[in-house]
Amino acid sequence: MSADSKNLGIERQMGGWMRARLPHAAAEFVMFGLKMAWACLFAGLMLGAIILTAVFWQDGAPVSRYDFLVLFAVVVQMLLLWFKMESWREAKVILLFHVTGTAMEVFKLHMGSWD
Repeated sequence: MSADSKNLGIERQMGGWMRARLPHAAAEFVMFGLKMAWACLFAGLMLGAIILTAVFWQDGAPVSRYDFLVLFAVVVQMLLLWFKMESWREAKVILLFHVTGTAMEVFKLHMGSWD
């Protein structure tokens, strides 16, 4: 069973549980909120890390703040994959977007956009 189908099964169980206990509109509203929270998990963790490091990061730290944030993002992504909270298919799409964006930035630098 893939992570996608497992998560879909959990989502359907939660939806059935909600619909049995709440009016249909309220159940749909709660499920929508939960889906949005799930979709924002990585972004929320990153925003929290950015804010916390902006407030508490020491100038003499052995690792620069932005290097730490990159490592933090990679570790969070690995944990999402490890705990099957995200599928490898989703991770491949994210990687494709990052590679495309990096290639575009390299091209812009080559063309003198940031001179």
